[in-house]
Formats: sequence, C-alpha cells, structure tokens
Amino acid sequence: MKLIVREISKTYLSGAALDSFSHTFRPEVSVLLGPGGCGKSVLLQILSGELTPESGAVFFENEKGVCRETLKWGARYRKLLGFMPQADEPLPTFTVRQFLDHMATLRGLWGGKKRKQVSELLAVLLPEETKDRPVRELSGGLRRRLSLAAALIGDPPLLLLDEPLAGLDHFRKTTVARYLRSVSEGKIVIIASQYPDDAALLADSVLFLREGRLLCAAPEEELTEELSGKVWLLRASEEEAASLRDRFLVSGEGRMMGDCLLRVVADEPPTPDASPTAPVLADAYAAAFHQTKNA
Repeated sequence: MKLIVREISKTYLSGAALDSFSHTFRPEVSVLLGPGGCGKSVLLQILSGELTPESGAVFFENEKGVCRETLKWGARYRKLLGFMPQADEPLPTFTVRQFLDHMATLRGLWGGKKRKQVSELLAVLLPEETKDRPVRELSGGLRRRLSLAAALIGDPPLLLLDEPLAGLDHFRKTTVARYLRSVSEGKIVIIASQYPDDAALLADSVLFLREGRLLCAAPEEELTEELSGKVWLLRASEEEAASLRDRFLVSGEGRMMGDCLLRVVADEPPTPDASPTAPVLADAYAAAFHQTKNA
C-alpha cells in the first residue's frame, strides 16, 4: 500500500503553498513538520481530495498492487480515509456520543462493534467529558479531540491528521500520542505539525517543509545522528544569552533560578562550561531551517 505524490503545486495570491512537492508515503507514521504557512495543511487537503492541485497528481496503490490516481478512485478512495482537518465544525445538533455514533454508522459499523469503538474513543480522547453534552457547547480544544475521534472511527487504513496534539497538556498529549501509535500499525498515517516535540512523540519518518518545498525526509534517528557531538547545553545570564543568540544557533531555551538554559548547535563548545548533550529532533529542525535560510 502506497500513497504517491508527484510534483504537486498549489499557488495562492500570497504565494506558493506547495511547490513541486513529491514523496511516497508507506505504512508508517509520517509527520510533516514546518512553521505555519509552509503548506502542510494544503497538502493534507489535496491528499484528502478537498483541494485540487494546479499541477501534479496523487496516486494510491492498494495491497494488490493496483495503482490509480486518487481522483479516479473517487468514492472508493474516500472510504479509505480518516481526515482530521485544521479547522473543523462538527454538526452542532448532535451530542458528543450521537456525533460519534453517526460517524460510525457512516463508516458501516453497527451493533456491538460500533458501541465498542465509540466507547473506546470516548474513554481515550474525551474521558472527562459528559457524553450527552451538545457538541456546540464544547470548547475549541474538546472539538479538536472529537474531530480526531471521528477521523479514527472505523479503523481507516489511511489517516490524515492536522495537528492532532495541539492544545493538549503534557499528560494528555502523551496519552493521545501513545494511542495513535497503537492504532497506526499497518496504516499510512500522515500528520501535520509545527512542533518538533509533538513530532518526536509520533513519527516513524519526519518531513521538513519550508515555503511549500520538501527540505528532507528521514527517520528521526537519521536526522539527529548528523548532529552527534554538535549540541551543547549551557547556563547563561540574560546578557550572555543575548550575545550567544547572535553568534550561535540556539535550538532551545529554558529557565533555571533566573538564568537562561540554552541548547546550542555548534561544531565546537560555544563557551568553556558548555556540556555536550544528545541531539533531539528540535535541534535537527532548527539546524535544517537555519541552513536553508542562509543558503
């Protein structure tokens, strides 16, 4: 099973949202990582069929090796999709449970199988919420979780999820990420995110996007391995930190007892007391975008 994207381009008045994007997605969790406006959401909309590209095409190859353009698969392709868009407005006349029951029915689930999956999704994604509460009364964050549940229902083999961890606290984020990993085996899962830490919780493969272009695509361990021995942790005053930001690539910051804690990407120690530390995805992300900016 493959989703093959060939030379996709999409342009708006503000500029190119996607510029000759090509990639082959296989059964794994692929995270599109980049800043807002880099084309992640537009790509998901094109993959879902909600948008039509100006040029290029998307092809789906099934388990039998039959490969056709997704537009020609039509309804058969859409039945394979679970799509969580960036902006979502669930039907406001439903309660939480009624909405998921409705989505399960549309997916062809009935009886005990439907009740089991709806109950499981509610328990994982909305455990604190009253199931008979009208959807229109939910906060934005709860609606996002309900939208994620709707995308997962029916176990579709192709999942397109736009910022599924956005707005969650650390505990809930870890719980939802673990659940997504557990239900992703054997599926093509494509997730859009602008947060490296979220991507690290989810990804088998990471794709860096900048201004509609694909910078690179690789497993997290390959991206971070390139920075082995080049990431440093140090403590500095506000004045020292300002100077370091001007002279080095700072990939992360924190605070400790009034001082700044900095992660710095550099070939040599940026200060005599800097300690080497293991690189993480946020370091690779900062380095990749810094190199592109200066190219």
